[in-house]
Amino acid sequence: MSDDLSNATRVAAAYRQWEESLGTNPEPFMALADENVEMASVLDPPDMHELASDHYGLDRMREYFAAIEQDWEMIDFPNERVVEQGDTVVWIGRCSWRNRHTGLVISSPKVDIWTFRDGKAVRFLELFDTLGFARAAGLLPQLAARFG
Repeated sequence: MSDDLSNATRVAAAYRQWEESLGTNPEPFMALADENVEMASVLDPPDMHELASDHYGLDRMREYFAAIEQDWEMIDFPNERVVEQGDTVVWIGRCSWRNRHTGLVISSPKVDIWTFRDGKAVRFLELFDTLGFARAAGLLPQLAARFG
């Protein structure tokens, strides 16, 4: 994408392409990211699932998206709004995924916060329904045993 586009425009375009690919092409996100990008999720604890751990760098970012494609089938990922202030871009939307192992579906509001430096994303934080994720992934018995 052209360097003269705003970060918000580039983020919105990446999400459109992500939804059009039904979650199989993360390259638009990879193009936004700095080689040392830090990815974090509100999902916790980090050792319960690959997607819950923090990911540092493009190789780990690729592993994150590979884990999504392996375990989840995108149903829908509509964009509602993209807000930019300074080096921060906030993507607001929804997501619906079917877990390939359990067949269960999660539908959740989703907020992603991107931090840019010199035109590249250096940090990404995702917020979504973590209980819905754990339920659809079949993790509730493990979580209950651990924290119950």
